[in-house]
Amino acid sequence: MHDTNGVVALSAYDYGTEANPNNAAVCGRWIKITAKGRTTRAQVWDKCPGIECPSGSIDISPSVFQDITDLSVGRLEATWDFEDNPVVGVSAASLIPLPPSLELI
Repeated sequence: MHDTNGVVALSAYDYGTEANPNNAAVCGRWIKITAKGRTTRAQVWDKCPGIECPSGSIDISPSVFQDITDLSVGRLEATWDFEDNPVVGVSAASLIPLPPSLELI
């Protein structure tokens, strides 16, 4: 992933088994990521290997990670959910409930 792109890789377990990954149902969808009291959005662009990225985990580009915290943190607990109509600039007070905490790698 490129540092300047707001993209995310889903776990291979969550990405799907489509022979051509570009045709996966999740490819191109947006997710909302919340951690440390901050929220950001990223577009699903890839899948990450199962051993490095267990089901429910995501791998985000550095620019997305920096929306949440400093890169020196490395990994952190976060929540994420698919977002059909991403809206930039939504305040944390208006967020909908998200799934249980998941690890960002």
